[in-house]
Amino acid sequence: MKHILFIFLIVTALFSFGQDSTNNMKEGSVKEQFDHVYKKSGSYQEYKVIKKNLYNTLKKNVLDSIQNQKVNISEANKLIKEQANEINTLSSSLNQLKSELDKSKNEKNSIRFLGIKLKKGVFLALMWSIFGLLLFGLGTLFYLYNNNNRITQKTNEDLKELEMEFKNARTRALEREQTLNRKLQDEINKQKNTNSKK
Repeated sequence: MKHILFIFLIVTALFSFGQDSTNNMKEGSVKEQFDHVYKKSGSYQEYKVIKKNLYNTLKKNVLDSIQNQKVNISEANKLIKEQANEINTLSSSLNQLKSELDKSKNEKNSIRFLGIKLKKGVFLALMWSIFGLLLFGLGTLFYLYNNNNRITQKTNEDLKELEMEFKNARTRALEREQTLNRKLQDEINKQKNTNSKK
């Protein structure tokens, strides 16, 4: 009699779900989807009965969300590496220009530039122009460095938040799975006890 009642309750719970419940899971956050599955699950004694298609849809949505975040993180890491290479290139160029400027300052009386002797005033004007360009390049480099640093920090913060969300979701899922396994084992033990008493 208990078996018939159990089967009747499961069949009733499964038919109580509409097809729209799977469609509703295509939108919303992971938490909202878990809440939706919980609300749409039937109850049997202290257990929740979840429809397989709801579970599979939820699983697919969570895995898709995780995959999308991995792709975003991979793209952000690639961008960070490219920008770091660009910064290194600009730094080496800046160091090379500074070295050339130091060599020209060390010349004493005769000032040669590209094989031509120049007056000191013309030479100084030329050097100040180059120095201005260097400052402009340094300012640009400083701006790029700060901008890349902000992007890196934001990406790291987003990554930490994502890891925490994933860890929390995984912990909740494991806890639910363990709870369900315990309940299932308790039910199996009850059934064995009932069958052994008969």
